[in-house]
Amino acid sequence: MKKYRKEWDKRLGNTQKTMFKMKDKFLYMKDEKLDSIVENCSKIPPEKFTTATLFKEAIKEDPKLVMEIAKAFIVSKVKK
Repeated sequence: MKKYRKEWDKRLGNTQKTMFKMKDKFLYMKDEKLDSIVENCSKIPPEKFTTATLFKEAIKEDPKLVMEIAKAFIVSKVKK
């Protein structure tokens, strides 16, 4: 099981940790900010909607999100 966990972390660990941080940020975001992000995202054609576009819209509403995600990414690299 340890070998599986190490391989998982090596391949997807950082991505998973970053996405988890983003998810937490969205969960605890004020309704007004979240509503604004959803409204902006609803204007994006479905075929162009990606995690990156969602992140860009979130940054427009909360620029501090970039620093929080960067911090989570750096911490995940240091803990290896």
